[in-house]
Amino acid sequence: MKYILSILSIFTLITGCTLSLDYQPRDAFGEQMAFKDYASWEVMVRGCYSSLGDEALYGGFLSMGIGDLLTDNVEASPQNNGEYQQIYHWTFHAMNPQLTAIWEKAYHTVYLANTIIDQSFPTNDYENHKERYEQMKAEAKLIRSMVHFDLIRLFSSYPFDENSMGVPYIKQRVFSLYQRETIVSNLSNCIDDINEALPLLDKSTSPTTANQRVAYYLLAKIYEYQDQKDKAINTLLHIDLNSSDWIDQSKYRDSWTSYTSEGVLFEIIKTDKDNPQNAWIYYDTRNQRPKWYAPSTVVNSYGDSDVRKNLFFRKVGSNYEITKYMGQPGADMPNGGTVKLLRMAEVHFLLWFLQIDNGDVTTSVVEDLNVYLKQRGESPYTFVDRSSLLDFIEKEYRKEFVYESKHFFRLKIRQQKIVRLISTQTMLLPANDHRFTMPIPSVEMNANKKMKQNDGYES
Repeated sequence: MKYILSILSIFTLITGCTLSLDYQPRDAFGEQMAFKDYASWEVMVRGCYSSLGDEALYGGFLSMGIGDLLTDNVEASPQNNGEYQQIYHWTFHAMNPQLTAIWEKAYHTVYLANTIIDQSFPTNDYENHKERYEQMKAEAKLIRSMVHFDLIRLFSSYPFDENSMGVPYIKQRVFSLYQRETIVSNLSNCIDDINEALPLLDKSTSPTTANQRVAYYLLAKIYEYQDQKDKAINTLLHIDLNSSDWIDQSKYRDSWTSYTSEGVLFEIIKTDKDNPQNAWIYYDTRNQRPKWYAPSTVVNSYGDSDVRKNLFFRKVGSNYEITKYMGQPGADMPNGGTVKLLRMAEVHFLLWFLQIDNGDVTTSVVEDLNVYLKQRGESPYTFVDRSSLLDFIEKEYRKEFVYESKHFFRLKIRQQKIVRLISTQTMLLPANDHRFTMPIPSVEMNANKKMKQNDGYES
């Protein structure tokens, strides 16, 4: 059997060459041509971003699908033809195609990032573009950290200790049979990559590149994962936060129906040529076929005056179709267009969570929260106590980021169960169940005898 999707086979996938154990790929002429000057470096970096935006990763399933399909944010339509049923019913296994695609595409992106990081700068025009050359390597390091962190969140357990298995953290293009490192080691590598990249990254607020604001946010998320709340809070304070981040109701509506970048921290732009089908996770636009419905409990959590209610959902008969991504232009990309990978709203929510968890419930949290509620068309919040404030913000987080693949990871880090009420049936995934951690894909297990499987999937 040919296992083409393992980490070990990614070089073969990219170059078409056969790869053996501990082989160091060397094609001096090919690399010299690929990285010969400033223009060619820009092309290679764009290729790394393009891989980041793959439909299996941040251009689709990882950023718009799996984190909601695993939870109580959806219910299957009668017209669902079996799409993502293993994910939804928690019956996934090591041969699941969506999990395999995430693993393969993630390490493909890491390989491209490492290719950029490992290159020597060309001497012919380095001085003319010195700052940008250094910036491109820094962007590749930030991308490498981001991809590994999401692999950790998906394929490793939480909570964790010093012995908990993480994923292979690959920092070079020397291919071998990689072993899983500890989560502690993984997170340390993530932090090192970000800290090395930070001084060299773009300081602008342009959301189309991995800039300093993206790095500070990712670093804060990692500190939160390590339960280092003070470090996370101090890191977030490097990002300039203000009330305009929430954008008004009309601009918020436009942000889901056009290419506007209002309130966006980091985005991936698709065009008709990309033929994106990420909206089809929930709705088959060509055939007018809903694959998934929004449960009434989700829809009814929004007030009637909430701008999001009619924007995200459409009532058809007794069901609610998911329309959050249906506004983008183009016949083949109703919700393609701009994938808003990170929004400024997420920075505010993370800061609130950290401050409340740290016992720092200041009036500024409630004031900022009420600015957000006003812009969404909801009633202001009146402070009662810390516990009720945290519960309220948890519910608002789910509402704000519904179908942005955030809900599952929030439940996992809070160690909360998933309960679905469908008609008379109750589906339960207990907190800390092994299925909160995805299985290492079988193609990797079969090709790499040093790889260890996660608990619960050994057979």
